[in-house]
Amino acid sequence: MTHVGAPPKEESMEQKSLTWRLVHTGLLSGGMSALVALIVTMVNTGVDWGLGQRWLVAWCLAYPVAWFATLIWGPSARMLTNWLLGETPKS
Repeated sequence: MTHVGAPPKEESMEQKSLTWRLVHTGLLSGGMSALVALIVTMVNTGVDWGLGQRWLVAWCLAYPVAWFATLIWGPSARMLTNWLLGETPKS
C-alpha cells in the first residue's frame, strides 16, 4: 500500500528499458502498419466512401502482427546496422 507523501518507487534500468522498447515499437509499428494498410487497401479496393472502414479492418489485423514482428526483429536489425556501419553496439 502506498502512503501519502511516500516517494514513488524507482523502476530498475531493465524495467525502464523494457517499457521504452514496448512503447517505441508500438508507436513505430502502429504508424508504419497504418500507412501500409491504407496504401494496400486503396490500391486493392479503390477510393470511395467505404475506404475508411476497410482500412480500419485491415489495420486492426496488421497492427498486432507488425508490433510482434518489430519486437522480434528489432534487436537483430540493430546488430545488423551496427555491423554494416562498423559501430560498436550501445548498451
